[in-house]
Amino acid sequence: MKKLIYKVTGIILSVMFLAGITPVVFASVYSDVPANSWYNEAVNYVTENGLMSGTGNSTFSPDENMSRGMLMTVLYRAEGSPAIKTSIRFSDVASDAYYADAVSWAVQNNIVLGVGDNKFSSDTPVTREQFATILYRYAQSKGYNTSLKKELMDFADAGEAGSYAVNAICWAVANKIIQGSDGKLNPGGDATRSETAAILKRFLENAKIFERPAASEQYSNIVHTMNVTVGSTTFTATLEDNDTAKALVAQLPLKMDMSELNGNEKYSFLSGNLSVDMSSCPDTINEGDIMLYSNNCIVIFYKSFNTSYSYVKLGHINNTTGLANALGPGYVQVGFSIRN
Repeated sequence: MKKLIYKVTGIILSVMFLAGITPVVFASVYSDVPANSWYNEAVNYVTENGLMSGTGNSTFSPDENMSRGMLMTVLYRAEGSPAIKTSIRFSDVASDAYYADAVSWAVQNNIVLGVGDNKFSSDTPVTREQFATILYRYAQSKGYNTSLKKELMDFADAGEAGSYAVNAICWAVANKIIQGSDGKLNPGGDATRSETAAILKRFLENAKIFERPAASEQYSNIVHTMNVTVGSTTFTATLEDNDTAKALVAQLPLKMDMSELNGNEKYSFLSGNLSVDMSSCPDTINEGDIMLYSNNCIVIFYKSFNTSYSYVKLGHINNTTGLANALGPGYVQVGFSIRN
């Protein structure tokens, strides 16, 4: 019945538009979702698409917290509720629970894990940073391009985000999936059902933007150089002949907002892991070296010095004249692209 209401509403809006009549805001089918609320459109969207339903008696409970079990169910529905070949059992997830198949699907696709002691804790509220991380992993499981990210310096509470969630939040903010309020992200706050509806709507309506183009064969084998562009200056870098450099090439072009560190380097985090080679300590960092630190941090060094840290070398900028001046003392956007 609800879907029929939405279809009729759509037809009415179309007719009004063609007739040059300004449409009014239609109220939600839920009594607790005001027509002028910021989440009305999102609630209508998730309801019409069968992702979320009411909580009974024509209510949606927009301020109620979203639980782990509920969120897995919503994402499972978004995926089309695929058949589960093997059920993954947790001691606190009954086989007939409404979210049982969704939990199995999410775990099998590395979207979420248990909490230990063979438990899933389905009723535990999901925080906003956990939501970002789960959605980020869901995007990766679908092969979406999750490389775009944005630094969180515009938010006063960015430092409160857990280290495990920073990349995911940077990705969600860059793609306008998660938005702050009053200059804050509230990463540790519980995600409500209204927030969930809004975040899902933004993600699903823009899913095509995240679809990763197939990597060309020319990127994987015969690319030996790339452009590193800082402002109006482009430097040429020679790439290492290793699998990590090839994995980076497969993600090009990239634009990264890079931060300053120690007066000798710029760094920025990829949205996903890249490293497929063993890291090692080079002892000496040379000006112009491009390195991978850990498994997702790209570093450009603009000064030479000794180090005790381990990296995977990605390449080296051939002519470093003007590199330090181009990178400057603070944040800078750097583009990486295939050299034609």
